[in-house]
Amino acid sequence: CGTANAGAEDEGEAEAGWIEGAAILLSVVCVVLVTAFNDWSKEKQFRGLQSRIEQEQKFQVVRGGQVIQLPVADILVGDIAQIKY
Repeated sequence: CGTANAGAEDEGEAEAGWIEGAAILLSVVCVVLVTAFNDWSKEKQFRGLQSRIEQEQKFQVVRGGQVIQLPVADILVGDIAQIKY
């Protein structure tokens, strides 16, 4: 009697075994999507802060013999930056 029962249970588990695989696959996909979204969100926030810093921070440079104030992004090769602290 015990052997007949064990055989029926194994057969039922084999038929429903794909559910465990599908659940694991779905879990992995969810983790990957959440991680990708978080990375994208952090990157977007970083880019916004970086552009704000570049526009707000200004340096005095000597360009063409004249002293002018420029944002960091507008400094070119050949400009002489005046660093003050």
